[in-house]
Parts: sequence; C-alpha cells; structure tokens
Amino acid sequence: WFVEFWKRRQAVLRYEWDSINFDSTFEPIRPAYETKAEKIGGERRINPVTEIEEPYISLKKRIRWLILAVVVVIVTVAIVCVTVFCTIIYRVQMDYEL
Repeated sequence: WFVEFWKRRQAVLRYEWDSINFDSTFEPIRPAYETKAEKIGGERRINPVTEIEEPYISLKKRIRWLILAVVVVIVTVAIVCVTVFCTIIYRVQMDYEL
C-alpha cells in the first residue's frame, strides 16, 4: 500500500516540478569544479556510470585541503568545548560565592 502511494506521490511531484524528462545521471559538470580541476592539475577520466570523460582530482592532490578542513573543524570544536567548560566553571564559582 505504501509503495503504491509513494509512486503516485512521486509522479505528482515530478509533474509539479516539471522534472518528468529529467535524467539525474546526465547532469552537467559544475564549471567551478572543472576550472579547479584544471588549475590543480587534475586529469580527465571516464566516469563508469555515464561513460563520459570528466575532470578528476586524485586523493593525493586533494589531501592538503582535506587535512586543512579537518584541522579547522577540530580547532573549532576545541574552542567550543573550552568555552562551555569555562562557562560551567564560572557558574559554579559564582554559586559558591553567593
């Protein structure tokens, strides 16, 4: 019953959103990604799903940005944890003084 209802709802949404002839496997490549791949020195590769040649940036070339992102996230989480800890200490100290 649920599957039939979902198929009907999906058909209505596809009609309302005018995406009846939309094929998600053939979306165009973002120009910003293509430019970044050329700038970094990425290679062109055949996509196994669409069988179209697309730009590809290997993990070796992306690792610097991945490490930077991880460091930024860790530092941000550490700042939040220290702030929460200091707030708790401050409140406890204020309770004892009163």
